[in-house]
Amino acid sequence: MFVLASPASADEVLDGSYSRIYLNDAGSTSSTAVVELTPCGSGCTFWKMLDNPYPGFPMYLQGNRWVDTRDNGLSHSFDKDTLIGVTRGEIEGQPFIDPWMLVKNE
Repeated sequence: MFVLASPASADEVLDGSYSRIYLNDAGSTSSTAVVELTPCGSGCTFWKMLDNPYPGFPMYLQGNRWVDTRDNGLSHSFDKDTLIGVTRGEIEGQPFIDPWMLVKNE
């Protein structure tokens, strides 16, 4: 079971288990994944998807967004208050944008 997360603030630490829910057309939802967020310093949270073999990555608070600052062709970011985010990148030379939201797991 998961519940909507309460708004976060810039000085709060993101810590715990969240469900990432992809958003389709006009607010419908599809597949979910479990994401563990762990504090990694001031203004830093470490993102690790539990069903993904990759080791995860740090995200840094920049203004109102948590931002993946790696330069690997993908970018992830999400709003610190609404927890609505986006993944951007390319597949076979074609750009894509996947909107999603995080929901705190109980």
